[in-house]
Amino acid sequence: MLPNTKDNPPEQVVTINCDASFRHDLRRGGWACWISYKDIKIKKYGTFKEYIKDSTEAELKAVCNAFFIMEKLLDTKNIKYVYVNCDNAFVRAIITRKYP
Repeated sequence: MLPNTKDNPPEQVVTINCDASFRHDLRRGGWACWISYKDIKIKKYGTFKEYIKDSTEAELKAVCNAFFIMEKLLDTKNIKYVYVNCDNAFVRAIITRKYP
């Protein structure tokens, strides 16, 4: 259940949108994220430096990169909630702890 937004003003909420791509034949991939906090919008992207096993690993690393960037660039002491949007069911299950 999502928290009541009246009780959680925007200065307590971060939204992360992230995605990854993966090329099986080369075992390479890329990632991108958009982080939204108050009036701050952060867009970052890149390629993975190491080989990737599958698309799920690429998506999970994209989420990890987004959290790293959030910690590095934002003052996180007042953040209460982080909403993560990702199109990989297994990664969503890991984040929400609702394993299939």
